[in-house]
Amino acid sequence: MINYLLSQNWVLYWLPLSVAFTVIYRYYTRNFNYFTKMGVNGPKPVIIFGNLWELLFTSKDKLDIKRVRKYGKLFGIFDGNKPLLQIADPVLIKQILVKDFHMFTDRPLISNASHPIANQMVAMATRG
Repeated sequence: MINYLLSQNWVLYWLPLSVAFTVIYRYYTRNFNYFTKMGVNGPKPVIIFGNLWELLFTSKDKLDIKRVRKYGKLFGIFDGNKPLLQIADPVLIKQILVKDFHMFTDRPLISNASHPIANQMVAMATRG
């Protein structure tokens, strides 16, 4: 048994496998301390999924309300390993969308097509 574990065949199989696992793990968790460094609260992410796995069990609206109650009006979540800052403070939202808009130009549009009020807001924004 000991001879097998110390043989060259064992090293040839397990060393590349462990290196590959370590590289993949580090890749998917490389940003998970992003908000911790900045002092922003938020739920702990899960490897590969980030915080999106929670959407399998509850609706986005209920999940957002739960997170605002738990972490405050400003918290960080992860879409996979991509950090996203969620803001629920109307004053801060106005500051970002109106006064500092030029600093936040290349952000993805997140649409909730099933919500009638959100649909009207997007329609009004495009007519503008």
